[in-house]
Amino acid sequence: MEYYTVGARFDMTGKIWGFTFCTAWAVFIPAIATSRSWVIRALFGVIVLNCGISFCFWSSYYWNTIKWEDIGQLEGKGDLRWDNQRARILNALIPFKNRIISSSVSSWSFSPSARIANFTGNRDYITWSFNCDNDNFRNGLNEGEKREIQLNAIYEGKNPNPLLFLRQHQIDAFVIWPDDNIKDDIIDRLKVQLAPSYQYQDTRDLHNQNPPNCGVFLYYPNLQQELPPDKQLPGWQAPVPP
Repeated sequence: MEYYTVGARFDMTGKIWGFTFCTAWAVFIPAIATSRSWVIRALFGVIVLNCGISFCFWSSYYWNTIKWEDIGQLEGKGDLRWDNQRARILNALIPFKNRIISSSVSSWSFSPSARIANFTGNRDYITWSFNCDNDNFRNGLNEGEKREIQLNAIYEGKNPNPLLFLRQHQIDAFVIWPDDNIKDDIIDRLKVQLAPSYQYQDTRDLHNQNPPNCGVFLYYPNLQQELPPDKQLPGWQAPVPP
């Protein structure tokens, strides 16, 4: 964890519930364990029995579900390694360095896809507007919320010229994150609207092509020369041969 902020919460109980819970049990259990009342002792016995049963269920669950290859791996890429779809997105973005990408549909709160920007050494256009406007850039004039509305319009198929928007903001990779459930018709429309500047790389499993869609639109500058006249970007000129 690179930073920890408490400035956006007036009641921090929601963030430190674990500490509050443990403190309460640390006081409660010794108190009833030393009581001589048979009623309290019976309650204590029920709690001990319940804890034993809960521990068995907890152990069984994690023994069957834990990814043992992730033990000791503290880099945060667990699900990006064992989930083939997400792993292919990560691999597709590794060649990009210090570029601007869009990792997924932006949301007001937590967005797990933002990690791929960090792990690939790139910058995310916007994925978490609340964090951007309230923690990182308190004087940013709600830039995060503005970017979120504009970017999500592309994911929703409401932007009539997504190619112009992506190039104006120098977004070199437009990710289709599987959790966003982007429909087929929007993907097909984006393939037409962004071609040939952006080529779509489908990262779904080869043996399971069912929704949700998952992939990356990657920008190839040299394909700009192949744009038809009606798709030429404003201000762009073909390079003059030497």
